[in-house]
This record gives sequence, C-alpha cells and structure tokens, in this order.
Amino acid sequence: MRIMVFLCIMFSCFIMGCAKKEVIKAPPPEAKDTKRIESYNKLDNLKEGVWRVDEWKETAKKICQDSKERDCSVLAEIYHDRFYGYGSRGDRQKAIQMLVKSCSLNDSKSCLKLSSLADQSDYPVGESETFFKKAHDLGLKGCNANYALDCHVLALLYFEGHGEFERDRAKSKEYAHKACDMKHAGSCIFIGINGDTHEEVLEAHKRACALGIKAMCK
Repeated sequence: MRIMVFLCIMFSCFIMGCAKKEVIKAPPPEAKDTKRIESYNKLDNLKEGVWRVDEWKETAKKICQDSKERDCSVLAEIYHDRFYGYGSRGDRQKAIQMLVKSCSLNDSKSCLKLSSLADQSDYPVGESETFFKKAHDLGLKGCNANYALDCHVLALLYFEGHGEFERDRAKSKEYAHKACDMKHAGSCIFIGINGDTHEEVLEAHKRACALGIKAMCK
C-alpha cells in the first residue's frame, strides 16, 4: 500500500512538472556593427588599457575620416578637452561642429554628446533637449536592431537621465549588458564600474579583459 502511495505521488509530481527542469540560456544577440565594435574596442584599450594617447587620437581621427564624418564623437571629445592638449575656444567650437555634422548623419553617440555641449556653441545649433531625444530615438531603433553602440548610448542616457527620460539605473544596466553581450568592451567596462554585486563586477572585468582591455585583466 505504501509503495502504491509513493508511486502515485511521484507520478503526480511528474505530471505537474515539479521535476527540476534545466534552464537553457538564450545565446547572445549577434551584433550588426561588428567592425565598429572592433574599432571602439581598440580605442578603449589605447585609452583605458595601455594609455597610448597619441595613438588613440590618431585612431579616432581615422574612424572619423573613414566614416565620412558620421562617426566623430570621440575625435570631438579630444578637441573639446584640455586634458588631451586641445581645449581652446577654437578647438571647442570645432568639436561642436563635428558633433553637429555627425548627429545630422544620425549617429546617436554624437547626438548624445551634443546634447551636453550645445549651450557652449558660439552660434545657435539647437536645443539640448532636441539632441537628447534624437539620441534616444536613434539609439532605441539601433539597439532593437542589435547595434551594440546604440545600446551603449541608451545605457549612458538612462544612467544620468535628462528631460522626459528619467534616470533609470536598471534600464541603463539592461542596455549595457546587451551591448557587452555583443562584445562591446566599453559596455563591459561600464558594468564593471557600476555593477551592483562583486560577482557582476568581476564578470564584467573578465569579459572586458577577453575583449582586449589590458587594464581589466589585473
């Protein structure tokens, strides 16, 4: 009798699905912008990993030139910042002009950068809120289509928040994880800095190291 009861309980558990099921993790999305990711991973290593600033500058110039002025946000950052040997008033205006051009060619990263610098322009270029919204809309469209750099833009955008887009740390990290999964080292670094747990930080460092960021290998 006891044997019959035991068998009935086991059978019921099986039918109701109480047997432990193996959780199958979905494969990471395949990035549509792999060549751009490789270029930015090189940039991140030159700046963050081995600190070869002159080579970093030249690489940023090449990316801008090769993209026919669509991908110039890093070069604009260099011209805008005194730390890198530029930063005069003329250099800052040149940086803004680069961002205006790249944003007009629908680069979400340039639009996001421009949103914070528009007020520093010597001539009207538009409202910062307009560029912020354009960065969001371009970033969302690109990220949904598996463009890692656009996911990274959304991670940055929601981390700080602006205007109608309130700060949302959870959403920021969600986009950063997606970009990191698509092998964008900068997003892995972002998680390594802003991770909530020790394990999350260590895993992000490990992944950034595997993508060539030498400073993350320590």
